[in-house]
Amino acid sequence: MFKKMLLAMLIAVTVLPLAAETITLARDSKPCATIVLPEKPHTKLAAAARDLQHYVKAVCGVELPLVQSGKKVDGCGIYIGQNELTEDADKLPDSADPDTYVKNVRNGNIFIHARTVTAASWGVYSMLQEDLGVRWFAPGKDWEYVPKAAAPGTLTIDVKSKTYKPTLAPRSWPGHFYTPVLREWCTRQRVMTNEIRRKASFANNIFRIFPPSKYAKEHPEYYPLINGKRCIPSSDKETKWRPCESNPEVRRVVVEHIRRYFDANPKADSFSLGQDDVFHLCQCENCMAMDGSPDDMKNVNYSSRHYKFINIIAREVAKTHPNRYIGTLIYSPTRTLPVDVPKLEDNVCAYITQDASLWKNPETRKADMHLTEEWAKRVKYLSRYEYIGLSCVTPRYYPHLLDEALRFDLKHHFVGQYQEVCTVLPITAPMVWALSELEWDAGRSMDALLDEFIGKMYGEAAAEMKEFFNHLEQCWLHNKLDVWVFNDLKAQAVVMTVAELHRAYDILRQAKEKAVDPLVRKRIQITEDGLRYGGFVIEEYNICRAWQERRVRNGSDAAAAIDSAVEFAKLALEREKFWSECMKADNVLGESLRGLSSHQNLCTGQISKIEHDLLSVVLDALEYLRKNDPDAFARQLARFEAVKGSNFVQTLLAAAAPADRKSANLLPNGGFERLDKEGVPVGWSTWGYMPATFKAELKGGRNGSNAGRINRNVGASYMHYREVKPGEVYYGEAWFKGSGQGNAAISFRFLTPKGWYPHTDLEPRVVAPAAGEWQLLRVSAVVPSGVTRMQFSVSGNRIPEGHHLLVDDAVLQKLYSPEDLRAREAFANAPLPAAGEVIPEPAGKNLLQNGDFEAPATKSGKAPGWYTSGAPDGGLHKLAVGEGRGGSTAAMVYSAYGSVIQYRRVKAGEKYYVEAWFRGSNAADAVLQVRYKKGAAWYADHSKEFELIRPVTWQWRKLQAVVTVPEGATELHLMLCGRKLKPGEFMLFDDAVMKKVAEP
Repeated sequence: MFKKMLLAMLIAVTVLPLAAETITLARDSKPCATIVLPEKPHTKLAAAARDLQHYVKAVCGVELPLVQSGKKVDGCGIYIGQNELTEDADKLPDSADPDTYVKNVRNGNIFIHARTVTAASWGVYSMLQEDLGVRWFAPGKDWEYVPKAAAPGTLTIDVKSKTYKPTLAPRSWPGHFYTPVLREWCTRQRVMTNEIRRKASFANNIFRIFPPSKYAKEHPEYYPLINGKRCIPSSDKETKWRPCESNPEVRRVVVEHIRRYFDANPKADSFSLGQDDVFHLCQCENCMAMDGSPDDMKNVNYSSRHYKFINIIAREVAKTHPNRYIGTLIYSPTRTLPVDVPKLEDNVCAYITQDASLWKNPETRKADMHLTEEWAKRVKYLSRYEYIGLSCVTPRYYPHLLDEALRFDLKHHFVGQYQEVCTVLPITAPMVWALSELEWDAGRSMDALLDEFIGKMYGEAAAEMKEFFNHLEQCWLHNKLDVWVFNDLKAQAVVMTVAELHRAYDILRQAKEKAVDPLVRKRIQITEDGLRYGGFVIEEYNICRAWQERRVRNGSDAAAAIDSAVEFAKLALEREKFWSECMKADNVLGESLRGLSSHQNLCTGQISKIEHDLLSVVLDALEYLRKNDPDAFARQLARFEAVKGSNFVQTLLAAAAPADRKSANLLPNGGFERLDKEGVPVGWSTWGYMPATFKAELKGGRNGSNAGRINRNVGASYMHYREVKPGEVYYGEAWFKGSGQGNAAISFRFLTPKGWYPHTDLEPRVVAPAAGEWQLLRVSAVVPSGVTRMQFSVSGNRIPEGHHLLVDDAVLQKLYSPEDLRAREAFANAPLPAAGEVIPEPAGKNLLQNGDFEAPATKSGKAPGWYTSGAPDGGLHKLAVGEGRGGSTAAMVYSAYGSVIQYRRVKAGEKYYVEAWFRGSNAADAVLQVRYKKGAAWYADHSKEFELIRPVTWQWRKLQAVVTVPEGATELHLMLCGRKLKPGEFMLFDDAVMKKVAEP
């Protein structure tokens, strides 16, 4: 009986004849109304009341008094929330949708009421929009529209009693909620989460039920069995896993947890068991039996087992909590219709993902519509999960496809919407605003809303701006892009051609010429800046694309590639300066960029991915000149020095730089040669988005060496961490080879003392298809302010079943800052200690094997004829090809005490001339040493041995000596040594000579 009374009350409210009154808010520059809040108002109500006060003044110039009493006031009162004049007609029953609110007019007063403070605040914003004509077309004051009263100082409005119930509830817009200004706009546009959320839970949540700190020790069987082992999460915060869902005890724990949750949270009506990006589930026999097909695991299709599990839990929860719901997400591995679950329980609510931007393809539209229709038959409470923007920095503008998709959903009785509105405003602002309005009232026209935005924001230039946005929409509808653009800058670059981009610039130029109002001109300029922000990506991509299939075969090819790259470098330098300015801008563009960056939804660090095609060709061109025309090589390299400053030139100069301009390899096992007992390369950290094996490919690397191997995975990485300082510059490279599918990637990530660096746009990443031949990827980065640690990673992504990716010869080097270079120049030019008179080199044969280090390296990368000493691997890095004297090959040591050594049989009294050339990266010691053996033991009298020590410099310096074999010695060992080398430093040896100058 009580429920029937509540229903009757709700019907009475919603069908009540509309009362209407004319209310005077101000007359003759004096207030005629008072804004009334409860005695202790919630902050949301107080903020809405202040907005009402502010905008009334902006319309008519009069500020209404605002009181916090909840009491009757003289004259007209605008009563927000509960007060002493509140009547039953102003209230909503507990059964009413929490997003619903009431605005009543009675006896010259206005009453705004709702079940929640959030909905009550929305009532204020509805009043501002409907009764005063205020608009918030985009975040920030530049995009407000505030009409002026007909007579200054006087404001009279016609107010109707009305109950507001949105078309869709809930409406959630993450991505448009990242900064205070964006949150303020979402509040005013009523696209935010209410404190009572109906049928709104759908995200990955099950990991919270089984924290390993609570269950792992006593119940490892709760956790997934993968590759024959129970995979226990490393911490309670690890999210990308699901328990053994066939285990009856797991189901019992889940049901009991949900019941306790609902008991403790009476306002919550749903609990999520949704599955998001979890791509590897339990492989025990019982879990596999829940699959609809034996191939489901292989095909990453988890629909059957997931929805069987959902139904089992939902049925049990309904026995004790009949008015509560189990939420889930129809997405990725669970988006396909399950073959053996014809219907979900009535107490299940679900959000189904879709990207309506791809409806430009009729086949995609048809497939999405069919899938929605079929799911609507199986789920009683269905909502939409849409992707607006997908962090696309280039124009992704498609308002009419969004409108079509929304109306299709409403036709199938959808409940709510979750919009990932991760977009760069203002080039999408009309579409974004119109969508927010349609979620409240889908009965309106998309075209009318777009016209309202453009007409009120661009005034005298409205015709041109309408042409501009129509042009953006047509570019999107006609481009060939039919892929996921999130976190893929290269895909975003093809949304429009360069000609279409320039046409858009021309239209904006015409609009600025038409504009008279300074604010209109400012809005057009911000719109142009938004277009230009992504326009750089489009233009740079098209320059690089022209070189994808070209190769350097001669000097003419080399010159053409370098000319193109110099022009590209100028554009890249301009782009980096512009991007930096936009990020700081105090306008809607800067606000949206900062919001996206702070939540790692801005992938501009991938500009290196676009530059990769041109970078490889230019480096080939420079290498051609280095070998064939050294003078031209020096001249061309100087051209890049003149335009340096961009990451593109920084990476190019780093890759082409001689060894003395950068450190030795900072990676402990960059060649993947050293393996543990399981065959896994040591010295690397590893991470896999699905359980992955990282065993080395024995003899599968370049030149028959070992290589790192990444098997089937959504994403997996070999990683190296090191301490860094802001301003330091690092360069990395690695070779990759695929087996047919997937991507290879090389990247830098940064950490602060508080965790991961939030601005991924400053973290460069290069991604390329995993080709069947070895390819080299390069990347460089400047350490940002506040960063203390750095992650260098070589990765494989989207590698399917039966495929793998090999990685080899990874290098991480520190480049030196200008301050470092100046200090090192001063050191290098300092005079050496006197070394005695120069000894003339005698005639005769060089007795050393491979004294110039030109013989090809062994499989381990070492120099034939020499053995090493000093570090676990001898301290010898791979031969430094092209870094020796005159561009020859040199040997390199990098350990604190590393040596390369040759020996020969000798007789007492023989005299030998020895020399070698040294060059290094810092203030270490170069050592020319001669030691002896007597039989199998080292010679005991060290005073008879020879050692010459000199500080190393950047320039090649020769150390030389003449030694006499002491009595009893039978072997002479010539040692070229580096001492006191710090981590990352190195020393080069070249042109070593040993000649006999006298018999005994």
